[in-house]
Amino acid sequence: MLSNLFEIVYCPMKLTASKANLLIGGLVFLASCSSDPNQQKSRYLSEGERFLKAGKYQAAVIEFRNALDIDPRFAPAHYQLGRTYVALKNLDAAYRELNESVTLDPENTDAQLELAQVLLGHRQFDQAQSITLKILSKQPANARAHLILGQKHTFTQDFTRAIQEFQKVVDLEPQRVETYAALGAAYAAANQFAEAENAYRKGVEANP
Repeated sequence: MLSNLFEIVYCPMKLTASKANLLIGGLVFLASCSSDPNQQKSRYLSEGERFLKAGKYQAAVIEFRNALDIDPRFAPAHYQLGRTYVALKNLDAAYRELNESVTLDPENTDAQLELAQVLLGHRQFDQAQSITLKILSKQPANARAHLILGQKHTFTQDFTRAIQEFQKVVDLEPQRVETYAALGAAYAAANQFAEAENAYRKGVEANP
């Protein structure tokens, strides 16, 4: 195609009708690909995810918004934009995007858990608990759901139940280091200091 383009620019008299039709057809095809809304929004989503992974949050926001400008009901972009706002500690915006993601795609468990975590930050404990219990009714071995539920019980000072949930996380994912800190804090709040020390020690052992 480059040689054909060279002929158009520098040697127009040498360009045959068949070559011209071939070149025009190729250009039309490329233009149609670049203007395909589904491809465009997917490309913006991929770029946003790349920026999010690299910690370039503002750049990620721009890419996810670009995707949503094309398709306001694009659930994956709402989800990833919500995650980005969590990283930026903008919980109001995170709630808005994650709630929209869950509304559009009720089967996205990760989005539901992100939303539950944000709800804890808003001190909407009952709503966060409702989400996690619904997930656990279908996925009883979901460690993050147990972790969030344990955090909810810690916030509401139900330390016995918090300890139970954190212990389930330890049993399911013993390498999840942050759980030992949460478990130790719950034990300490319940005045079970020997158990708290043991939990902290196991956390250090799990991440030597």
